[in-house]
Amino acid sequence: MAQPQRVVLPLQDVPENPFEVFVNTGDTVTAGQKVGTIGKAPEHIAVHSPIAGEVTAIIPMPHPLVHEVNSVRISADGTESQAPMQPFRDSGLSDVGEFFREKGIPLDYKYFATIATILVNATEFEPYLCSKERLILEETEKFSQGLTILLENSGADKLIIVVEKGKSSLVSVVRSLCNRIPAAVIEEVNQPLPDTIEAMIRQKALMRGIVKDKVTAIDRTIVIEPYIAVAVYDAFVLGIPFMEQLVTVAGSGIQTLQNMWIKIGTQLSDIIQQAGGNVSNVRRVTLGGPIMGRPQPMLDAPLIKKARGVFAAVALAFDEERKSRFYKRCACVRCGKCVDVCPARIPPNLIADLVEHKRFGEAEELGLYSCLECGLCYYVCPSIIPLVELLKLGKLNSKGRDSLLIFNSYRTLWT
Repeated sequence: MAQPQRVVLPLQDVPENPFEVFVNTGDTVTAGQKVGTIGKAPEHIAVHSPIAGEVTAIIPMPHPLVHEVNSVRISADGTESQAPMQPFRDSGLSDVGEFFREKGIPLDYKYFATIATILVNATEFEPYLCSKERLILEETEKFSQGLTILLENSGADKLIIVVEKGKSSLVSVVRSLCNRIPAAVIEEVNQPLPDTIEAMIRQKALMRGIVKDKVTAIDRTIVIEPYIAVAVYDAFVLGIPFMEQLVTVAGSGIQTLQNMWIKIGTQLSDIIQQAGGNVSNVRRVTLGGPIMGRPQPMLDAPLIKKARGVFAAVALAFDEERKSRFYKRCACVRCGKCVDVCPARIPPNLIADLVEHKRFGEAEELGLYSCLECGLCYYVCPSIIPLVELLKLGKLNSKGRDSLLIFNSYRTLWT
């Protein structure tokens, strides 16, 4: 994507989180300059400016996860001045984890030094999105070397790359890659894994109250997306901070469906316009895909780390009195479609009914916390029951916001 005229860089994932800012309004910054941190040292992730320009504001601004968080807004000055790029060998740091934090790479640092297995989710659960596959096919060498760097510096002795059967080109490339990396194996699956699988592992540990000396095998597994491996290579070898993401931009509101390298902090309205979309005609925009993506009420929210897609759709709006029964929620007809498609093998309709009646304990026994929040149950429901929203409501009421998988899967820092 062409360089945006402005970027908004969030310093928080939620308003109550700590942060640090190292610039002031009116300062001139260069591309790659560290402007702040999400969290505070030592549990932090650095935030870098992807463009050269002037800091025009440091105030609460819209965020894709919540209403507003403290952010830095930078306006481009038209120059291409860059901060010095220091690879690991020139950084003066001995701790690789600390180096990756300083380069702004979102990893599970809590277990980084003690992990046994790295699992790469190279499957696409969402329709339309294909940035994972394109990244591996087009940046194969960076992807391979990035995984090798992670293996050598994290203590992990096993690497599993999960791909979907039928993706012949991707399977061929990954199989060849695994032959070059002794610790790597390919795992072909019939159905893709949702991105919330990493948050699910964290949630399981959270619910059991895992302590440091009682970490099980599954808790010593970190799940990463392909872009992490590429970002690790860029940082470790080239010294480039994580400032750019390969994103699928799709939907009926987009003129040309495409994958674009987009700078972190670019506002959603600019992304849609760059892809040939008309902001005035777009009625539904989600950060992510059409099923699991987070709906965005404001298009001045920025692209954040961990977001791999922007879905923009043109939608028809009806007044309530003009809706037919096909546009209104109806009673559950017990058709079982939600059960048939559920990857967690739970009955979403029954759990949702328990949540609506505030019987949270029974809902938990029936599998509330096995829900992956993938949205397939709502997608197929003929009665238009907001099943996934009800299950998320049940988690929120009984365990709080940290129990929400989709919320945590988009958070930059999770501690």
